[in-house]
Amino acid sequence: MRPPALPQALDSIPTSVRGITVGHIQLTTMRHRMLAVSALSGGLPGPRALEVFWVVLGAVVAHFEHDALSRKDIAARATGAVSNATLSRAVRDAERLGLVTTRPSPTDGRSQIIMPQRRAIAYALAPQRARVAWAAYFAILRSAFQDNPATPEVYRPVLEAWLEDLQRLPIARKVIISTKLQLKALERSLHILLGFRAPGDFSLAYETFWIVTEANIASTENRIVTQKDLTARASGMFSPATISRAIHNAETKNWITSVAAQPDNRVRCLLPTDYALSVFWDQVRIDQGWREYMEIFTRVVPVADH
Repeated sequence: MRPPALPQALDSIPTSVRGITVGHIQLTTMRHRMLAVSALSGGLPGPRALEVFWVVLGAVVAHFEHDALSRKDIAARATGAVSNATLSRAVRDAERLGLVTTRPSPTDGRSQIIMPQRRAIAYALAPQRARVAWAAYFAILRSAFQDNPATPEVYRPVLEAWLEDLQRLPIARKVIISTKLQLKALERSLHILLGFRAPGDFSLAYETFWIVTEANIASTENRIVTQKDLTARASGMFSPATISRAIHNAETKNWITSVAAQPDNRVRCLLPTDYALSVFWDQVRIDQGWREYMEIFTRVVPVADH
């Protein structure tokens, strides 16, 4: 009897496991993103730091895939979350930081091709950073497939064999996976944020989304996350004052509640509301995220010449 194929095995994973896996991938990319933005900006993130990082990520992924990234491509992916003017300024900021370079598109004189500079490629390929990022993502998969009692026994051998194959990939291919996960997670964030903001309301949206994600994951794992925890994890990307404002924003919009910790009532514990948890566990959103993330793990492109 032939063993079940990998797509069947992945399809067998229940929603409860898919949801926490998608949430962990999203949260891991957000934490790594803050470290990356801080490092690439020299520790002083500017007002368009996230948009700059998005441009750089897109350019690096296109480079790895032997593809070309145009300004129009970036604008199309923004789907209204980021204006064309802001994206243009982000591209200029990335050029000024020595992270990308641009040239006229050979097929469209009104657009430009965005290419990563050596500094951006070197950051993505830095061995220690690459190993840390891969270890975090691989631990999420192992928890979902190998260590989880919800994994159907009939599919466990094929999933465990796949994990072994992934772990044997050369580090350059692991970098491709990690970088594509970052890009996909950032673009998923934009789509999710667009669905829950009022017209013209994008203030503190990303910071609020990160805080709500931290609270949702902590609640699902029976942990507590505090404002102090968030300040430590922000890696200098967001100031304590910005985090306080984002927490207030999340409370106002019924995403979280904050309560005083015991015995130190100066520490605020952040708990997701039922509304936040219902959005987190939305099956359509979970299944979409699952498909998009698993496709990245199962379709690894050839390594570009560097």
